[in-house]
Parts: sequence; C-alpha cells; structure tokens
Amino acid sequence: MLSFVCSNTPRSVSRSFPRPRLAASRVLVRDASALRGGAPRTAGAQRRSMQAPAAKRLCGGNMAAKIGTHNGTFHCDEVLACFFLRQLPEYKDAEIIRTRDPAELAKCDVVVDVGGEFDPQIHRYDHHQRSFKATFNTLCPEKPWATKLSSAGLVYLHFGRRLLAHLTQLKEGDRQLEALYDKLYENFVEEVDAVDNGVSQCDGEARYTVSTTLSTRVGHLNPWWNSKSQDTEEGFRKAMTLVGSEFLDRLDYYQRAWLPARAVVEEAIGTRMQVDPSGEVVMFARGGCPWKEHLLSLEKELGVQTPIKFVLYPDQSGQWRVQCVPAGLNTFQNRLSLLEEWQGIRDNALSDLSGIPGCIFVHASGFIGGNKTREGALEMARRTLQAAAKARAVPASPTGCRVCVGGYGEAMSAGRRSGCCWSFALLCVCLWAARGDQCPEGCHCVWESRTVLCADAGLREIPQDLPTDTVSLHLERNFIRSIPENAFSELLHLQDLYLSHNRIETLSSGALRHLSPDLRMLDLSHNLLRQASQEEFGITRAKTRLYHNPWHCDCALQELMQTLILEPETVNAIVCESSARGAGEGGRWEDPKNSLDHSGQSLVKLLDAGVNFCSLQRKTTDVAMLVTMFVWFFMVIVYVVYYVRQNQAEARRHLEYLKSLPSPRKTTQTESDTLSTGF
Repeated sequence: MLSFVCSNTPRSVSRSFPRPRLAASRVLVRDASALRGGAPRTAGAQRRSMQAPAAKRLCGGNMAAKIGTHNGTFHCDEVLACFFLRQLPEYKDAEIIRTRDPAELAKCDVVVDVGGEFDPQIHRYDHHQRSFKATFNTLCPEKPWATKLSSAGLVYLHFGRRLLAHLTQLKEGDRQLEALYDKLYENFVEEVDAVDNGVSQCDGEARYTVSTTLSTRVGHLNPWWNSKSQDTEEGFRKAMTLVGSEFLDRLDYYQRAWLPARAVVEEAIGTRMQVDPSGEVVMFARGGCPWKEHLLSLEKELGVQTPIKFVLYPDQSGQWRVQCVPAGLNTFQNRLSLLEEWQGIRDNALSDLSGIPGCIFVHASGFIGGNKTREGALEMARRTLQAAAKARAVPASPTGCRVCVGGYGEAMSAGRRSGCCWSFALLCVCLWAARGDQCPEGCHCVWESRTVLCADAGLREIPQDLPTDTVSLHLERNFIRSIPENAFSELLHLQDLYLSHNRIETLSSGALRHLSPDLRMLDLSHNLLRQASQEEFGITRAKTRLYHNPWHCDCALQELMQTLILEPETVNAIVCESSARGAGEGGRWEDPKNSLDHSGQSLVKLLDAGVNFCSLQRKTTDVAMLVTMFVWFFMVIVYVVYYVRQNQAEARRHLEYLKSLPSPRKTTQTESDTLSTGF
C-alpha cells in the first residue's frame, strides 16, 4: 500500500478535492525575510516561495479544503506539517480545523498528528498509535534515515518533492530537486521528528541544555500556565509563520548557495584528469567552496573508481592551498595526509626540505598545506602521491625486505649485487605477493597507518581479502547481516574494529573470540542484535559499544555485560526492547504472570536497581532439582512396596519357620527338670 510514497511523481492529494492546474492556482508569496518582517528582496533575487496567508482565520469561512489537527497545546511537528500542506496549490486556502472530535476530523480532507491512524491513501498522518514505527528508511529503503517519523516527516515524505518543485520551479525527477529533498529532511525535518518522538540527539547525558531549537521556540508560543487566556489559536498562527520563515530561509540557502557548490564540485571531478593523470587531485580554480559533503557523495553517485586524495584552491590572498580529503564527514582522519617530514615546517625551511619552491606551510597534522603558486601546491600533492605509491609497491617489513628490494633495483642498474642478495630480494618479493595484501574492492587503504576504510561501501558481508597487518578496520554503514566465526582470525594486529550502522542480526559462535588481544575498540552499535553471550565474545579488553540494538535482556546478556568493558558515554543507551520475565529485584522470585516487562529501559540501570535476569533460570533449576529428588524418592518407596508384596508368601513361610523353632526359654526349663530328676 505504501510503495508509491517514494516515487518522484506522487499521486493526487485528495480523493474528494481534485488537484487544480498549477497555472490557475500558483501563488507567489513574499520572501523568507519578509516573513520575519524585513524588506522583500529585489525582483532579480526573489525566491519563488509560498506561505499561507497569515490573516486567514483558522476556523471559519467557506474554504474548499480542510486540514485537521488536534487542539490544545501545539507542537512543532503538526505546525510544520500544516505549513507544508498550505504551500501546495490545492491547500493554499485550506481551513485548519483544530479539534479532537472524530466526527469533525472525518470531514477533513487531510488529518495530521491526531486520529490514531496512518493511511496515506486517505490522507491520515498520525504517529501516536502504538503500532506505528515507520521511519524514512522503512518507507523508502533507498533513504538512510532511521528516526521515527512525526506528522511533519510523514507529510514531507509524501508531499515533499511536489512541495519543493512548486517552491523552486525545479521539475520533479530533477537531480537537484532530489538533492534538496534529501538535504532539507536531514538538516531540518528530521530534527522535528526526533524531538517530537523523544529521540535523544546523543547517547548518554547531554553536557548542557540547548533551549533555542525550533521545537523549543514553537513551544514557547503556547499560553503560559497562569495566563488569563488559554486560547492557542493566535499562537498557532505565529508558530506557522515562525517555522515557515525558517524553512524557506534554509531552502533559499540550499538552492542558491549549497546547490551551486555541488555543481562546482561536480565540474571539478569531471575535469580532474586534466589536473593530474592519477585522477586523485581536483582543483577549484575560482576559489574554495563547501566541498567535502558534495565530493564524498558525488564520488559514489558518479562511480569514481580511484578515491580523490587532494583538493587545490586559491585563498583570498591569491596563494594556493592543498587540502587532504577526509576519510568521512565526521572524522579528522585523512585518506592521505601530506608527507610526515613536512608537517609543522614553514617557509624556506619547507621549500629546502621538499625541494619545491614557494612553500608556505604544512599543518602539524598534515591535513592542509600552502604554496605561493598553483604549480607548487600541485607538486606538493604529487610528491605525496608518489611517496604513497612507492610505499605500497615496496612495503615496509620487519624482515628488511624494503631495503633489500631497493638495493636489488640499484644493483640491477649497476651490476654490482651479489647472487645472495638477488635471491633474498626475490624471496622478499615473493613473500609479499603471497600475503595478498591488496586493498579489498570498494575499500580505501591508508598504508601508512595500516587503516582499511570500507565505510559506505555497500558491503553485504565481511571482506575476505583484508590485509593481514590491518590495525584499524572501518566497516560502518554497510548492509552486513552476520559475522562468520573466522572473519577476523587472520588480523593479528587489529586494534580498532568499527561495525556500527549495519544490519547485523547474529554473531557466529566464537565470532569475536579470534580478535587480537591488543584490540582497543569494538563498535557494534546501531545494528539489529537481539541476543549475545560470552560464547561469541570470549574474553576481550576492548572498549565496547553495544547501544542502539534491539536487545532481548536475559541472563546471557547480563553475564556478558559483567565481563565487557563498556564505553561510559554510551552504556545507558543499551536499552531492552524485550526482556525475560520472572526476574525480580534483589533476586526474589516473582510469578512470571505478575512480573514486569522491562522493555524500553536501560539495561545498566535495571541491573543497578537490583533486577536479576538470572534469577528465573536459577529458580527454575532449583525447582527442577526438587522435583527430580521427589520422583527418585517416590520410585524407591514404590520399589520397596513392590518387593515386599512380591515376597510376601516367602516372608510368611519364613516367619512360620521361625515360630516353629524351639524357644530358648523352654529348652532351659527342660534341662532344669532333667537335672532335678538326676539328683
């Protein structure tokens, strides 16, 4: 039923209200700055944006369509949802009915945030019902966002593309419109969804309070608790103006600043071969722009095979910068840093060291450098690429293989190397080839730090051809569902293993037992793990992340938690989605029928409160032992009774025989009589 929601061409909005022609119903409204009270922009700079007339009554008048939402205290999600709908031609004059009366809501063409029903076929967009768990990803699997949707997100998901097409004059299906659609959800609407559904922005306790968010400011427009008037209609109108102005402002920026930067980056990627034949350097000849996010996404979209390592651009003074491409948006790690011997050196000392004229500086971390000329900056990038290529071709080895191979190459040209070194050099090369330390397909390897970056590579299983000397392995944001038993058995030097944001459901027996004893970080957060035990993990000293998994809290998980070193910042985010029943506080026994379900609660807090998920298992074992002992004792008694009954006749004969024996007392009397007669 919901398959159409991801389409770029949504269906008609209402069954009872026909969709009008755009030419007849389009309304151009004032710019976002005008919504805030500022002067409108010039005609050449005006944005084609819309806003529902603020002077319209919320309830009243003979309007064609009706939008229903709840009355009373309003929140940012339904305010934003109503604003979105009022921007569409068919709802631009819609009456907003704020009520909880089912009869009144049934008369509305579209209902948001009330009614207890989500059905896009009849335009009902509530998210409060217990069965509702929809996210952008569940309704549109090609989208990554996993935050539970509110009424704002539901309306944006179903109407967003047509809304943006109307506001920007871009056509539905246009790549730029799709980029805006994704960007505005990720950077505007998702926040509203998360706040309304109580989804924390960070794991653990926040260090400080943010009290100026859009949702907070909308909440401040509700009447105070002690206000004489508790009427919320005027506040609702102000809230629509507030959220509308901010949304239009962000749309204005993304269309006029963010999208042009994307076009600049795409052009630079297309002409990168003209900058350097390696294709690993791009140049922004007209100056820098916000490029990181665009470059990382366009590489995937355009199918760039060799990851780009450096970006060149002139600064405001006309000098040139060479900047390293990061391994990801939220990391300071570079795909390839400028040469280590250059880092922290400046001016003439750097030029003398590198042999490149015009050098200005290289940052101490190696992520950026400067040169007076474009040619100099490009040469700095090329020298770094050449050094990295040489390091990959002749890798360092504890056996001294690099030295021997280098000497071997020099000896070939001079003809002065002995046969012994020839053989040893050949052996080194063969050993390296035999190791097969090639970078897995779809991954990027930083050989200097022995880091393998396979994040966002679309992987469905752990790569089998990982370099054996890998120290840091990044497998985040893939589609991996399970971890085989020997997946990491050959990675003897592994120190950091990142597996977050996958779909891992199962861990094979002993899957993590073969990890290096030097492992420092094990990240299994944001997966689909329900159960785990010491059998899979073994004994590890690594700092472990297990939060944001649908855990079934039971005795095995409790015992595992007691052996792991959990990251303090995220430990409270390990939440029970379900739990074993019969676990009482303080280890006391509870009837499973009366025991509490601990779903939705932090496992660590439950354990700290004295909840013992192992009590049920132990009590069950005790009862089983008592039952077994009773059955055994009963069987012994039965056997004795059976034995007695079967041998009753023999026992009777034996008793009669005993009775027939002469009594010891009578024998004594007879003997006494005999003695008396003798005398």
